[in-house]
Amino acid sequence: YILGLLVFARYQANQSLVTGATWLGAAGVIFYGLTEIPLVYRQLKAFMLEGQESLLGFGFHYVVLVLVLGIMVFLFQNRMVLAGKRPAVPDIYLWLACLMLVVIASSELLYHTIVLQFTRLPAGAANQSNLWAVAYAEFENLTQQTNKVGFPILWGLCAFGFMFIGLKKKNKALRIFSLSLFTLTLVKLFAYDIQGISEGGKIAAFISLGGLLLVISFMYQNIKRLILADEAAPTAPKNRPEE
Repeated sequence: YILGLLVFARYQANQSLVTGATWLGAAGVIFYGLTEIPLVYRQLKAFMLEGQESLLGFGFHYVVLVLVLGIMVFLFQNRMVLAGKRPAVPDIYLWLACLMLVVIASSELLYHTIVLQFTRLPAGAANQSNLWAVAYAEFENLTQQTNKVGFPILWGLCAFGFMFIGLKKKNKALRIFSLSLFTLTLVKLFAYDIQGISEGGKIAAFISLGGLLLVISFMYQNIKRLILADEAAPTAPKNRPEE
């Protein structure tokens, strides 16, 4: 409904309708992040551990995800409509959109790690406390390992992508978000993730983040030098009129 309203408002060229649809779309994306993402995780958990018969809800989440991404595309195109007398609003929206993309990517990584690596309890085993306790511990351990190893690598890749786009498009808000995300990733890694993960996980996380940090630093310095060189290039002198 929200996506259809955004499309309709876009082609009607009605400023009030576009503004209202844009705010409604932003609220819908936030609602998705707060409700749909945890719901899909709970459905997966119920299917794997509690004997839920079908994963139909998990399949349907792809449809909802495509619709949400479509809404975000329209919101990005309409972000200047939200500015009005508040010039900072487009940059704030860009930050929130980037944050939502990271959240969506992280949730999809967790979902598919569970689907691909966790063996579902056989029918009736949910009523056997010993089997259920072992399976529950394995499920929680897989979730924790994804959180501590997979998320830092994914967030580092996202930070690299945002930095690349921010430098290429000369977008300061994207560059600041990229550096903030990378800083958060490093703090999370050293303060929380390093505790309780395997040696292989530690090595993978540190190598990945260290390599990304070097690439981002090199890319930032080189592109910044090119931008400064372009701005400092002298303009061609105009022909002086003959006396």
